[in-house]
Amino acid sequence: APLAVELGFGLGDYLIRTALTHPDTNFVGVEIDWFLIRRTLQKLTKARVTNVALVPAGASTALERLFAEQSIAKAYSLFPCPWPKVRHAGKRLLSRSFVLLMNSRLAPGGDAFVVTDDHDHARWIVDQGMETGFRVRSETIPPQFATRYEKEWERKGQDRFYKVSFQK
Repeated sequence: APLAVELGFGLGDYLIRTALTHPDTNFVGVEIDWFLIRRTLQKLTKARVTNVALVPAGASTALERLFAEQSIAKAYSLFPCPWPKVRHAGKRLLSRSFVLLMNSRLAPGGDAFVVTDDHDHARWIVDQGMETGFRVRSETIPPQFATRYEKEWERKGQDRFYKVSFQK
């Protein structure tokens, strides 16, 4: 089956909903926080989802060590931390080196996307994706993922988010 990878699945709600609506796809959720992994495992068991595996690791480590080249059909990250301070920029997930690694793991014709609430973060991600073998596109989208952070920002009045797509 095609393989989809969610990088940083948080509470796992979107991962579970997507897996349930796409039973012909295998999903791997990558998350570093054990509390979130445990909660998501409980939800997976309760929902009887059988096409999801969880990996307790950082995104870079997981992509580098656990996935073969050209093995992933789709990868995505919803609302990764923007690390807005300049001195913290090195902690951002979508650095140029990470985008290159992601490209090596995506199958031909594969795609990836990132959604963020932060306009400056979205522009930075687009810049990181240039000249990495991807066709990079950015667009403004309405809320549609129903993650904890998206709901929180929606309650605070934000009705537009930024999606950066990478097409191999």
